[in-house]
Amino acid sequence: MQNLDQLIRSRMQDLELTKLEEFAAYAEIGRATIFNLVKKPTSTPSLETLFRLEKALGKPIAQLAELYRPQISRHEVLSALRGKYQTQGRDLTTELLEQRRRERT
Repeated sequence: MQNLDQLIRSRMQDLELTKLEEFAAYAEIGRATIFNLVKKPTSTPSLETLFRLEKALGKPIAQLAELYRPQISRHEVLSALRGKYQTQGRDLTTELLEQRRRERT
């Protein structure tokens, strides 16, 4: 499995971005946060940052959270996901099943 730095660098290449600052703006994440996550592998992102990385990297949040186990527990991710999808009027179970289906194709 790739680490976060590799995932970000790969996505930056896809987007033709050359600086971490550009990726931070694209991901709507603070520049200092991105630098800390890339330069300090022991840094643990907040769940809000993981949600933004999920969108920016096009990777499932569960996959990103795996990079930070045991600092971020599976329970924390699932609880946060429940809140995220319920506020958007979607069911978590349905969303996770759709996500698995997309990963297979």
